[in-house]
Amino acid sequence: MNTIATVIMVICVVSIAGSLVSIVVPKDNIGRVLAAVLGVFIICSMIVPIKTAVQNFSVNINVPTESEDLTASADEAFNRAVVIETQNKLESQAMLFLSQEGINVLEASISLESDKKGGIYIDNIIIYIQKEDETKTQIICEKIKEKFEITPSVILR
Repeated sequence: MNTIATVIMVICVVSIAGSLVSIVVPKDNIGRVLAAVLGVFIICSMIVPIKTAVQNFSVNINVPTESEDLTASADEAFNRAVVIETQNKLESQAMLFLSQEGINVLEASISLESDKKGGIYIDNIIIYIQKEDETKTQIICEKIKEKFEITPSVILR
């Protein structure tokens, strides 16, 4: 917009200056030459700002090849966020469940996967306990299988 305003302002100033000069100069051969020079000057004063505006104009627009690519990647990102949030909730639930059973859990790691239809399923569960609680391994496996319907791996630390 600033370029258009500059072009209009230059045209107005040059036109007014050319009109004032043509009034003062007589209408003989010198007047005609001066009128031609002023006309060329007005045309040049219009071309220079327009040329500058055209040079600064850029048509670099990044258009994705297919809109489905964007949708798919957005859907995938959303699904991944859902999987991560679900994983965090299940891990905290597993630790809470086992602590209510009197089992001290160092860490619970639940790996989730999602299928093409958007479903989420538990791939595996790893429960980390202290070596001193090795005798509770069988109870942990039973309780987790009962709660999550999958047999966990119990790792001693």
